[in-house]
Amino acid sequence: DASLTSGTFSFSAEFADGDGWTTDVPDSSTGPGGNAGAASIPIGESPMALSGTYMMGSDWEIGIRHQDLGFDDGDASILSIAANHYVSGHDVKYTIQMDQAEVDGADDVSLITIGLQIGF
Repeated sequence: DASLTSGTFSFSAEFADGDGWTTDVPDSSTGPGGNAGAASIPIGESPMALSGTYMMGSDWEIGIRHQDLGFDDGDASILSIAANHYVSGHDVKYTIQMDQAEVDGADDVSLITIGLQIGF
């Protein structure tokens, strides 16, 4: 894993090598490119993810994340685009996120998530 934050921008990259795992379908409860969804899907032996965010002013953040699920015998990926509106920092924020999953030989899947996060 590697991450960089510079002013209003952030960037992260994640790479793994192993015998295969499962991952949750991304949802917005953890912010742009979050990975705490309700549905688990298998991933391959060499998954990777790249993500970036941009803070617009003090209360809007946009983010994008691309995940390659690392299958040796086909292409499977998830693209997530999200926007957060911070009402009271990380304690109260609204999120809208769109996820597009593509797998060779299967129908594409799209998911739109709208969320409200309240921390106390």
